[in-house]
Amino acid sequence: YNLNTLIQSKVNPINPKRKHIINSLDKDHTYTIQVGDKVMNTTNKYDVPLANETTIDEFGFEHVKKTDVFNGNFGVVKDIDDGFITIDFVGIGEVIFDAKDSKSLWLGYACTISKSQGSGFAYTIVTIDSSAYIMLNAELLYTGITRAKKRCALIGENKAIRQAIKKRETKTKQTYLGYLLMEN
Repeated sequence: YNLNTLIQSKVNPINPKRKHIINSLDKDHTYTIQVGDKVMNTTNKYDVPLANETTIDEFGFEHVKKTDVFNGNFGVVKDIDDGFITIDFVGIGEVIFDAKDSKSLWLGYACTISKSQGSGFAYTIVTIDSSAYIMLNAELLYTGITRAKKRCALIGENKAIRQAIKKRETKTKQTYLGYLLMEN
């Protein structure tokens, strides 16, 4: 939350004259989403209307094409108008969210490694320290580093990075491969 609001203040400062919505994580943490903000969807949304995409059926009726937007999808807010938010999601295109569903939108400038799974970014900054020592493992470090498509900056305590490299969470893989090979 703190990183997201700090980054937002630098790259897309809040301007009360621009169209915006205000969300809250809890009673002490509110955040503003406005046009130009990078956002992350935090729940699965099914049958979300695609902006400016329609089809005509055999009877001549126009239908809006729909798509699914999943937890962890990132996008940029293009417009906020009349209770609707237009967001250009990476790999999906522009969709129209009902503003009442905006609670599932968080600022997406910074996120946890867990929230970034399945996503890719041109550049990432991965931070590792000993504060969450229970979570430090090779799989977490690998996931964080491999989110970067071009370049990753790894910032951390040497001790924490060494611990993460040494610790493997997955001891054995739970697959049916052996069974299927024996069957054939």
